[in-house]
Parts: sequence; structure tokens; C-alpha cells
Amino acid sequence: MRVIGTIAAVLLRGELRDKASLFWMLIMPVAFIGLFGQMFRYEGGDRTLGLIVVDRDEGVLADRFVDLLAHEDLAVERIGASAAGAAADTGAAATGRRLTIPAGFSDSLAGTGRIALPFAQRGDRWSEADFAVEVHLYQAIARMLAVLAAVDTSGEAILPLDDPAFRSRLEEEIARPDRIRTEVRTAGRGRTVPSGFAGSAQSMLVLFVLMNTSMTGAVLLAQERQGRLLLRLATLPVGFGRLLSGKILGLVGIAAIQAALLVGVGRFVFGVWWGPDPAALWALILALGLASAAIGIFLGGVLRTPEQASAVGWLIPLFLGAIGGCWWPLEIVPHWMRVAGHVSPAAWAMDGLHGLISFGIGGAAVVVPVLVLLGYAVLFTALGARLLRPTE
Repeated sequence: MRVIGTIAAVLLRGELRDKASLFWMLIMPVAFIGLFGQMFRYEGGDRTLGLIVVDRDEGVLADRFVDLLAHEDLAVERIGASAAGAAADTGAAATGRRLTIPAGFSDSLAGTGRIALPFAQRGDRWSEADFAVEVHLYQAIARMLAVLAAVDTSGEAILPLDDPAFRSRLEEEIARPDRIRTEVRTAGRGRTVPSGFAGSAQSMLVLFVLMNTSMTGAVLLAQERQGRLLLRLATLPVGFGRLLSGKILGLVGIAAIQAALLVGVGRFVFGVWWGPDPAALWALILALGLASAAIGIFLGGVLRTPEQASAVGWLIPLFLGAIGGCWWPLEIVPHWMRVAGHVSPAAWAMDGLHGLISFGIGGAAVVVPVLVLLGYAVLFTALGARLLRPTE
């Protein structure tokens, strides 16, 4: 065990003294977290559901209907009949979504007539926000009909709009709190797309741990193979298994140090919450470090020269990070791409981090990802050992 620790310590010391390695371990990941986090940062005000209401009726029921629209958490901009000419219509259409309350709206609701409420959105294609506004419109219409049914106690076919008592009951019914409220929360099985610094921090953590650890292992082993150092070490009473274990332990140490730096910077600089279970988080990080180290061992056995390792050693983990959801969330891609992306260990690490950070599930979120990552570690370590074992 002492030999394994010594080999790991030598590898770690050499990497931490290398300024280029420190640049890729800390400076680049932090810069990417800040860049992508700011680019895809969610600000609550950016998603306000706005609606322009052109009120050509200006009757008592039109007024109350606009109040109900505001009750639906819509940002309502109201244009009265006096300003609802062609110029106002053009301005409303250019601004965004528009609902027109036609003249005679109040009289139609008070009587037995039917009336249409034209709704238009900007452009030819409807966005998710447009459909959300339409849902709120239907809810406001349902509320309006329910209110009228509640306050109409006369039994007459025509509502007494001019009756002060009727208007008072209408006001009271509009202002009355809901008898039933619906609370919607995720059960932990949703597909929330991570955004802002929370999204960029977890994706850059996975990408750079995978890339730096595997590339470091590939380059170091290619250098040792080219200089025949592995062959000379094989003549010492160290044993190939302990030699390889020391290399893997050193690479996992690099991954752990980098992850600790990024977790700390994410928490105290970018305000990222890393989930409710630190033990689960670090179990996932160490499993990712083992898988990344094993990939580095495998690449070190495949690639013959340090130049090949430097050129290819970062392309492969970069590709694995891309298909694994480090550059864009797998939640936004087609189903077949999500399935194909899970060939990459990065996808499993992202699943675990997403479960911890986006859903706050706890340790249960990382059980399967950790097991899969350990499977990657065993597979690539076995392949790499077979390729690296000295034969002469």
C-alpha cells in the first residue's frame, strides 16, 4: 500500500507543479462556468406572460374580466375603446399577444347571446408562452362564468347589470379568495432543464474532470512507454498491479482536487447549491474520477506517443462530454439521442448531478450512476492493463 501511495504522490506532485495543468484544472473551468452560466441565466422577469387587451366594450363585465385576467398572473396592458383604432391595433400587434374584447361583450354575457374573443400572437408560429397564455385565458373565462353563476340569484334570463346590489355581489365574488387551490410540485421524475450557473457548474465539472484526468493519464503513460520507463519499472520488485494502482490513485487524486476547487468556487462565487447530500455528491465525483482515470489508462495503452496522446487525448473526452450532455442538456434532444448519449460516462454523471441539484432527491439519485461509472472503471482498467503490461 505504501508503494501505491508513493506512486500516486509522485504523479500528483508533478501535475500540481505544472502551470499548464493548473490552468486547465481551475482557470478554464471557472471561466466556462461564468460564460455559459451568464449566457443561459434565467431571470424571473424574462419569462413574464404578457398580454395586451384591446377593450372595445368598456362595460362592467369587461372590467371584471380584465381583473380576472390579472388574477391569472398575466401582465395585462389594457387599451381602451377611445384608443383602439387602427394605430392602436398595429401597435398592439407589434408588441406581442393581443386579446380583443369586442363591443357588446357585457350585454352578451348579461343576456343569452354568444360572443367571440379574438386572440392573436406575434408571428406565424406559437411558442410555449403563447400556449400558456391561452390556457390562462380559458381559466379566466371559466372563472367569469362561475362568478356570474354565483351572483345571479334573480332567476331572470338577463342579468341586472344596472342593479347596485348585483354589482356589489359581483365585486365581492371577484375579490373572494379561491375555495380550492391547486399546488403543483415535481415528484422528482420531471425533466427540468438546468439553467444559469447551476447548469453550467455541473456540466463543466463533469467535462473538465473527465477531460483533464483522462488526458493526463494518456499523456503520462505514453511518455513512460516511449521512454521505456514502464519496462524498467517492471524489473523492480514493485509488481505491475501496484504500479497501475498507484497511477489510478494519482489520477483520481487529480480529479478530486479539481472537483473540490470547482465545487467551492461554484458554491461561494456563483452561489450554486450542490444538493442536500454531500456524501452522495462525492461518491458520484469519485466514481467519475475512477472512470476518467480508467479511460486515461486505456488511452495510454492505445496511443503510442505523447504527441498522439496530446492530440487525441482531449478530443475523445470532449466528444464524450458533448454526447453526454455537458455542452447542451440531454433533456432538450430527441429520445434516441438521450439513449445514445448514455454510452458516455458523462451522461450518467450528469444524471446524478441533475438529480441532486435540480430535484434535491438525495443519495437515491446517484446509486445507479455510481454503479455504472464503476462499471466503466473496471472495464477500461482491464483493457488498459492488458495493453500496458510489459511483454519484453
